[in-house]
Amino acid sequence: MTPGPSRLDRGCDRAAAILLLAVLVVGLVTVGDYGATVDEPLRMRSSWLWWDAFAARDLSGVPDDVRAHYGVLFDLLGQLVWHVHRNWFGGVDEFLGRHALCFFTGWLGLLGTWRLARRLAPQPAPLVVLALLVLAPRWYGASFTQPKDIPFATAWVWTMLAMVRATEPPGTRVTLRVAAMAALTTAVRPFGALLLPLFAGVLILVAPGPDRRARLRWSSGQVAWLFAAGGLLTVALWPVLWTRAPWHVVRSIAALSQHVAGSPSLFFGTVYPYDAAPAAYAAVWSTITLPAPTLVGLACGLVLAAIAVRRSPPRAVWLPWALIGLWIAVPLVMPALRRTSLYDTSRQLLFVVPALCIVAGVGLTAAVRRLAQRSRRLALAAGVVLALSGIEVVARMVHLHPYEQLYFGPLVGGLPGAHGRFDVAYHAETYREGLTWLRQNRGKRTHLHLLGNGSNVGSYYCWRLNMQFNTPVFDYYVSEVRQGWEDILPGQVVHTIEREGVPLLVIKKVEPMAELTRAWLQPEAGGEWQAQAAAWGRVPTESLPTSPTGKLAFALDSPRAQRGRVYLRIQGRVRVRWQGQPLVDWPYEPFVYRASTTFPSLIPLDLDLPAGRSWLEVDLERVNVAKGVGLYFPAALELMTPTDSPPPSLHIPAGSE
Repeated sequence: MTPGPSRLDRGCDRAAAILLLAVLVVGLVTVGDYGATVDEPLRMRSSWLWWDAFAARDLSGVPDDVRAHYGVLFDLLGQLVWHVHRNWFGGVDEFLGRHALCFFTGWLGLLGTWRLARRLAPQPAPLVVLALLVLAPRWYGASFTQPKDIPFATAWVWTMLAMVRATEPPGTRVTLRVAAMAALTTAVRPFGALLLPLFAGVLILVAPGPDRRARLRWSSGQVAWLFAAGGLLTVALWPVLWTRAPWHVVRSIAALSQHVAGSPSLFFGTVYPYDAAPAAYAAVWSTITLPAPTLVGLACGLVLAAIAVRRSPPRAVWLPWALIGLWIAVPLVMPALRRTSLYDTSRQLLFVVPALCIVAGVGLTAAVRRLAQRSRRLALAAGVVLALSGIEVVARMVHLHPYEQLYFGPLVGGLPGAHGRFDVAYHAETYREGLTWLRQNRGKRTHLHLLGNGSNVGSYYCWRLNMQFNTPVFDYYVSEVRQGWEDILPGQVVHTIEREGVPLLVIKKVEPMAELTRAWLQPEAGGEWQAQAAAWGRVPTESLPTSPTGKLAFALDSPRAQRGRVYLRIQGRVRVRWQGQPLVDWPYEPFVYRASTTFPSLIPLDLDLPAGRSWLEVDLERVNVAKGVGLYFPAALELMTPTDSPPPSLHIPAGSE
């Protein structure tokens, strides 16, 4: 007769249920406090397109850009929630329901992690694991606003749970369960497909049979079931594959691991290009964003693992833990080996956090038990210290709210210690609060320009708040505090959003600037230069060419030799030359300000202006000319932009014109 659960098991299970319920209630009560982040408008528009395509039974108009590399299953669920919220409850915020759905998905990740820990270790270790994941501020904050990373992380957790269950004992039924969970993970992000070959290796290891031939026959059949069911379910759950070949999954993995455009990243005070991450980047980010209890637990867990390896445990013990180890090691090591492109700090590594908490929770529990064997008072003292440390984390989460995902741990001195050394605010999470303040204190007629990554989010909230943004003439600009972006335009700070004494977003009243009045246009390569008038810093769009070889040239007459900053207002991927020499080539040469292909950008250009005339040239090959092109400069520079004579040959060294 199998003994029932012990008193400790029942008590810990009740405590876990109470904790899960408390987190669910708090999250649903506060879900309205969170604003949209950079990726969410993109995912929202993608869900619109897919929703309309299904309604029209025509998939010819579905996204064919980078969005085609992601599954749309979760986006379509978000669209369904939005329709219910709007039509049944009169909702007007398109992100509120999506945030509730995302949070509930993250909550399912908590539940899955606890159940996985129950399979790996006795109580109270699973309860400690759950508490550590609840006290992971980045996980909690991202649970509301990351519609790609949190669903992927949750699906990964449940797939790993299915894998562990499939080893005790193995069989076709559990193999199909793993195939289904891996397909669900892939339907969120294509990297989930890597779970299939991983589990194929597990099947080979656990194959039953009296001899090698029997084990090979059994494992071959199971692997065939795994890939057949996984492939079919992936196609069924990922509508992108309905119009593409199955190997589009492999193409998507390659495309997303080597992204062609991204923001530079600040790492220990040095700005690195998006495609040149330091080897330690992923590992460092995964540790500096963890609270103290988790860090201590990881250290204990590593010591415990070293001791366990020396004892040569049976396969039934080491295999599940080997899966956890691969879950942690591969994502942290592969970016260094593959030179994977940066994707703005650590949010793509969120799916590793549950595994880190599992190791930390089991390590803490084992360490306290060993202390208790030597001295109960010492174990009690350690428990009190850990509890107080957990309370401190909760207090910081409350203070950071609703920006919990900006948390930094004690390894770098918290948020104040990370400021200026790492990118703190980077995902436009503060823009709703900032734009709401601007609307309430400056009125709906306010014209503003958005810097940094906030244009996608800002366009939605400016529409909601009835404000004009990224117009040719503006009074204010809004920027995250990141790598000096907030200082690109001169002006007076009128409002700052901060946490723990660290500024996250600034709103400035812009100093008066002069605008471009005249420019030269070459409709196509080799054509004659034509003088063009400009209105409000914007070249009239009706006269701009559609030829990809067209160019604009600006004559800048300076009364003296001086160094000055001018601002190019343009939309697209920009190639600029100064005095015939390359100055900007984005995205092939990253620079401090991220230009946008979706909204007009103000690109700062620092020029050593000679006395007299100099020339600035812009290629129109990758520019959206329908949005116009403008040039702004501080009035103190006293620049003139005449068109009394056409440009000389601009493809020669400066000074030889």
